[in-house]
Amino acid sequence: MNTEHLIINYAKALYNVLTDKDQWHKIKDELTTISSFFTDKKKLKDFVECPKILASDKEKFLENVLVNCSVSNDVKNFCRIMLKNGRLFLIDEVINEFEEIAMEDKGLIKAVVSSSYPIKDEDLNKIKDFLKRQTSREIIIKCEDKPELIAGIIIKMGNMIIDGSLKCYLNELKYKLCKI
Repeated sequence: MNTEHLIINYAKALYNVLTDKDQWHKIKDELTTISSFFTDKKKLKDFVECPKILASDKEKFLENVLVNCSVSNDVKNFCRIMLKNGRLFLIDEVINEFEEIAMEDKGLIKAVVSSSYPIKDEDLNKIKDFLKRQTSREIIIKCEDKPELIAGIIIKMGNMIIDGSLKCYLNELKYKLCKI
């Protein structure tokens, strides 16, 4: 089974065992807290897959991490299962997929708005309303600062990209001028 299928299966399994689906934010935050302890995913992968390290030592390592996190038993058990199956290094990807599954189930869409400058709340609300009209779904906006854009914004939502950046505008202008 390829890695992408594993990630999807772990995320679906975690979402399906939630007794209260409205708690998905809390579970995501708890997983993110645990993930923050693993700053170098390559080293974590090497550790998890290393046959010279005893399974009991790997479990002790995870338990030491879990002791430092105030997370639910469901999240602890989920991490134990991922470790036992040698997949704990996929935790960030599982978190992202879990969020996608939960948002889809709740009828939500995440939009990432990139801009070279901080966007005013009033403008964010206009963007959110526009996207809501386009999709007929509730929108959750995440803002990213990208000074390299110089001016304008780029909106990424699912497989849709709206590029209103100066760079895009200049490229379009260049293309039109080259056609003349």
